[in-house]
Amino acid sequence: MDIRNVQKSGNTYYIYLPASWCKQNNISTKSKVALETSSEGNLLISPNAAERKESNLFLNIKEHDMKIINKFIVASYLNPVKSFRIQVDRKITSLDILDQKRLLGGIEVVEFGDNQIMCESSITVEDPGVLLKTMIKKMANMLNIMMKGSSAELLERYEEEIDRSNMLITKSVITALMFRTSSKLRNIDLFYISLLSKNLEGVADNFLKLKKQKNLQQNCLDLMNLLVKTIEEMNVQSTVKFAKEVRKIELLIDRQSNSERIIPLKTYLGQLVDTLVDWTITQEIET
Repeated sequence: MDIRNVQKSGNTYYIYLPASWCKQNNISTKSKVALETSSEGNLLISPNAAERKESNLFLNIKEHDMKIINKFIVASYLNPVKSFRIQVDRKITSLDILDQKRLLGGIEVVEFGDNQIMCESSITVEDPGVLLKTMIKKMANMLNIMMKGSSAELLERYEEEIDRSNMLITKSVITALMFRTSSKLRNIDLFYISLLSKNLEGVADNFLKLKKQKNLQQNCLDLMNLLVKTIEEMNVQSTVKFAKEVRKIELLIDRQSNSERIIPLKTYLGQLVDTLVDWTITQEIET
């Protein structure tokens, strides 16, 4: 480790950069460097002070299958572009538009022409860690209204909001990894947040199958509330507690007469635990 003295001139604190590092990275008196504060509070200096430059994306896709085209639309939306325009070899129908709105979780930013899809991306995404907690709270709210016997339309709206949250988390993670400006989270944290978000979307998709299982609804509600605390604490003890609660739910599912219908919920909960355990071990190694 290279230790250097901090010096002061007026109200400004400064240190001298190592000459060998400057030479290696072609740093001169006219150069700019990027400063970033890590999640541990360390100041990181990078040789390339690259400013965030979002592209205007244009794609010409010679394909008629809308399912394939939709994958490119979603990917274009998820990436940090200023705008995108996709030209296709077929006419866009009203059914295509409805299907696309469903895929984008109700985010109405995409416009459709006769044979092209356009988007001026004006949505700014928050820190993915904040978005993840918001997603979990939406899932808890969804379970609450299920237990109160609310309308199917309201439940469907919550399901769309949760899908939208997952999409925004993915967009936020990609942006953070590409530009390192929208989040102070480490790359490894972004990786685990992205995995948790995908797992949680799968969990939420199976909540509607629990309409008649009040005990499972309550257990899942308690689990969502515990998950927020587990992520905040992120230690072995809290993760073990969460894993034990999931184990209780898995045993409850096994005892259900129609357990085949809700087996996918058990699978997604297991994946959720696996991701949390992996993240916890990563934290333990670094502390």
